[in-house]
Amino acid sequence: MTLPALAHEWVDKAEEDWAAATTLLREDVAYGPTCFHAHQTAEKYLKAFWAAHNELQPRRHDLLELLRQCQNLDEAFYELAEHATNLNPLYIDTRYPGNDAQPYSRQIAQEAVASAEAARAFVRQKFSL
Repeated sequence: MTLPALAHEWVDKAEEDWAAATTLLREDVAYGPTCFHAHQTAEKYLKAFWAAHNELQPRRHDLLELLRQCQNLDEAFYELAEHATNLNPLYIDTRYPGNDAQPYSRQIAQEAVASAEAARAFVRQKFSL
């Protein structure tokens, strides 16, 4: 699949978040930001898929909603439902105090990065990257 320029831009931004998530996890620091960047990796890859299909880019961060929109374009995206569910709360909970979220552990960060990797690999395969 030949990607439009906007889809490439989304992939590039997703890869920046992927680098941040994996570096923070490897360095064993800042588990909340690790989780946030994992969420952002998945979000931006889903938006890259939309951009590749010339769909309007939503200004939302709800991975379940973004995934539903991707599923409308390609039913195979149902495979990512569990990963989107795991990552979805990490957008808000990792960034703001007072949300009753538990402190983030290395295990939670590892699970978030694994879910982000699943979304990343899935979309990259769709794009033959």
